[in-house]
Amino acid sequence: MVGFLALKIGLSWTSNPAAGHLGSIILKIPFMLMGEELLGIGVLETARNKGLSLTASTFLSALIFGLIHSFVYWDGSLFSTLLHVLLLQGVARLIFNYVYLKTDRSIWGSWISHVLVDLVGLAI
Repeated sequence: MVGFLALKIGLSWTSNPAAGHLGSIILKIPFMLMGEELLGIGVLETARNKGLSLTASTFLSALIFGLIHSFVYWDGSLFSTLLHVLLLQGVARLIFNYVYLKTDRSIWGSWISHVLVDLVGLAI
C-alpha cells in the first residue's frame, strides 16, 4: 500500500534485491533475521537501561533499524531512500518491538513475526 502511494506521488522506490529469489536464501533467512532482531531489541533495551523512556527507546530502535536498510534500498535520492526505509522498515520495527514487548520480552515472538513478514515480502 505504501509502495503504491509512493508510485502515485512520483517516487520509484527500489525493491529488496532478494525479492523473487526466496529459494536461494531461504536457509539463511532465520539467521539473518535473528541478527536483525538482536540489533533492534539490543538498541531498545540498551536505550531503556540508559534511562530513555520506553517510547523514546522504541522510536530510536526503529530509526536505527530503518537506517541500516538504507544501502539495500538506495534509489539514488537521499530523501526518497530515507522516506522509504523509515516508513517501511522503521514502522515494521515498531511492530516487531510491540510484539517483543507483548510476549514478555521474548525475542522469539518478534523473530517469528519478522520471519513471516519477510517470507511473504520476499516471495512476492
